[in-house]
Amino acid sequence: AIPRRKELIGKFKKREGKLKRMWPVALILLAAVLYFVQREYRINAEVVNMEGIDQIAVLEFDNNTGDSLYNITGKMAVDWILHGITQYKVGQVISPEIINDYSKSLQKASVIPILTKYLKPSKIIKGEFFLNNDRLLFNCSITDDIMSKTLISLNPVECESNSPLICIEELKQRILGYLTENEKSQNLQEKPPKYEAYQYLLKAKKEQYKNDTEHLRLLDMAIASDSTYFEPKTYKFVHYYNSGDYIVADSLLQELLVSTESNNRQRNLYKFYEALLFGKSKNAYRYYQKEYNFEPLDMEINSTMMTIALQLANNPGVVDSIFRKIDMKAMDVKECNYCEDRYYIKALADIELKKYKEATDLLGKFGMELGQYKLKKILVRAHNKMGNSATADSLLSNIQITSKPHEWMELFLFNARDLLVQDKKAKASIYLDKIIDAIDQS
Repeated sequence: AIPRRKELIGKFKKREGKLKRMWPVALILLAAVLYFVQREYRINAEVVNMEGIDQIAVLEFDNNTGDSLYNITGKMAVDWILHGITQYKVGQVISPEIINDYSKSLQKASVIPILTKYLKPSKIIKGEFFLNNDRLLFNCSITDDIMSKTLISLNPVECESNSPLICIEELKQRILGYLTENEKSQNLQEKPPKYEAYQYLLKAKKEQYKNDTEHLRLLDMAIASDSTYFEPKTYKFVHYYNSGDYIVADSLLQELLVSTESNNRQRNLYKFYEALLFGKSKNAYRYYQKEYNFEPLDMEINSTMMTIALQLANNPGVVDSIFRKIDMKAMDVKECNYCEDRYYIKALADIELKKYKEATDLLGKFGMELGQYKLKKILVRAHNKMGNSATADSLLSNIQITSKPHEWMELFLFNARDLLVQDKKAKASIYLDKIIDAIDQS
């Protein structure tokens, strides 16, 4: 299986007129990577139109064994089915994580309204598993878009309780057999990884960005348990890449090449990492896009695609179409992990395209609210670009009153830098002086 990832979007900085933007280039169902890029050209790439392709939701499998230790079994079943659908190009996938993200952002909305009103899959896969003596039994069915009609109930799949992957692989093949008439699919692996290795990987994922030592130890345990397991090797590469240890990352990339199977997805992921490591931005964009097109409704994936389009491909013109893939009208930004970042990158793209009015309309509602200082920065920038300096000044004055010193100082400094870029030195000095005065008085 390929990992889900839930990392935070980073920040980006501009220095002395050179564009150096830092943002995680998150790979679909793979760990995020940070990538510094300085571009002076535009990649004329477009996001592929995937209209007409089925969207298939896979719900969490109910663990009816009465033993929480089998929760991992349910998660692995979902992962394996999702990746089979994606690899086999049966349709765009909607995972339980996507549904949970929407539920949180929509103030704990229940599954059915999320599916029927927002995500709108054409088919929904749901299942359960339980123990019969020492054997696991899996039941699974595929329903229509509103779960009112069962399209097929698959025959139960049975296996030894200590060999759940046998059941999971058989179940996946039966599902794909219903969804398509083609031959057997290809996953990231030619065969499922050893169950022990998968367990180590799940534990390693929980430690990512929390405890580096434990994260690496668990990855090594997963690799030692199953030397053919491709996924933990990619996580290890990502760790050293994020840490800036490019010599080790390059060495691990070569190991990935050696262990890459004759598998289209593994080759694509390897090429993506290689393009990132060696600064081949056009290629990285293209390889990532292949993955994105099968899960555009995932907020993190969608946000990352927006980021790559603007900052890696320097192509702000495609950001709007990616942004509009997800309906943001009912989203609660404070409860949504990626909503703020989506507004942020969308507004930046509008400013790059000189669509200043669109940027201010998009971010205007955040101007007088507490928090969302990242969005306030870009809102002020858009007003200054439009020539609405009085509005920008009013916003900043309100922020100074309602915010903590370090918060308004950061915004004032950001604004002063923007003004200096526009050669408005006198105006910039006003905000810089306010920062200096506040520091002197503290």
